[in-house]
Amino acid sequence: MLKVRDLQIPLTHSTDGLSFQLQSGEILGVIGKNSSGKSELLECLATPSLARSGSVSINNVDALQESLKYRHLIGYLPNPVIIEPHLTGIEFLELISGSYELSPKDRTEQILKLAEELGCHSEMFTLIERLSNSTKQKIAFIATLLHSPRVLFLDEPWQFLDWSGQEAVTQIIKNQQVEGRVVVISSNDLDRLEELTKQYLVLDEGATLAMGTLTELANSTRSKSKSLPDIWRSMEKIGHLRE
Repeated sequence: MLKVRDLQIPLTHSTDGLSFQLQSGEILGVIGKNSSGKSELLECLATPSLARSGSVSINNVDALQESLKYRHLIGYLPNPVIIEPHLTGIEFLELISGSYELSPKDRTEQILKLAEELGCHSEMFTLIERLSNSTKQKIAFIATLLHSPRVLFLDEPWQFLDWSGQEAVTQIIKNQQVEGRVVVISSNDLDRLEELTKQYLVLDEGATLAMGTLTELANSTRSKSKSLPDIWRSMEKIGHLRE
């Protein structure tokens, strides 16, 4: 279980912190306008010491009191991604995986398996600085998954990817869900989010504007449609979302 209680991210001017709980196999979609605090929230979930106040825990492991253990329980894909340009893809991923308890054989097999699923196997032995943004995104996504974390924080996981790449990432996230992972995804791709998630957190200036299922969000905005893009348009129309 991921438990977030009264978390105040640096951006917020609200005195009310963000609070939610997610059980095994649940996915939460985080949406909001640009600069609403989506990336800041995921950054604070990955590194709770950056938050102004509040607490984050996974299966009763407190992120501040047991920070090393907490770090091994999570996988974080930031936006923009952070990777070493002067290494090849395989060198970078083996460097990252070396900090976890994986044998050299197991980590190489895991890297190549994920690279195959994402369609970037042939680029693994090329210097990262020579790779496309799409392949860099895939390599960063692989790095997030290597140690089989219990909770994933994914910031714009489909960025730069073509349709086949987006499909591959979506399928991997679905597989993670089936295996009982908790996933928090921030994205402006509402159609992709709707394919994966049943519950949503809508942010505005770092605070909770709304939270619930599509039906609950549709009812609160009087949207006749229960599609996420239509609900978003209804929020904009009635002035829920500030510029």
